[in-house]
Amino acid sequence: MSRGPEAFTCRFCGHKERREEHVVLHIGRAHAGVLDGQEAAAFAAAKKEEEAILHRVSLHVGAALLVLPIVLFYLFLIGALLQAGANIGFALMGAPGIVAFCVFGYFLMLSRDRLSTRPDLIDTPDQDRDT
Repeated sequence: MSRGPEAFTCRFCGHKERREEHVVLHIGRAHAGVLDGQEAAAFAAAKKEEEAILHRVSLHVGAALLVLPIVLFYLFLIGALLQAGANIGFALMGAPGIVAFCVFGYFLMLSRDRLSTRPDLIDTPDQDRDT
């Protein structure tokens, strides 16, 4: 990986990164004891953004892991039905239901994630209502 003159450099140890956010993350992790208030705030913002990106990626990986076995099973089922001499229309008859199930599962994962990150959307009884 070539690093051109546009690389960003850590002012403490000379570590180079291609993106400024990566240098901010490096400084926050490697030199946490010498950060001033502005650098600490920049590190916190960059760390929060990085965690959000990783969370979105994990959601998509989870959705793929949900959909992949279902699709592979359905393809196996279509192949078995066609091999047994079934009509192609009969073999593909369940496709809309399978697609709907996969889409529903994906959106269920997303809504569960939204509820876990937004506790104000969850209707829970308050402790104060008991009085």
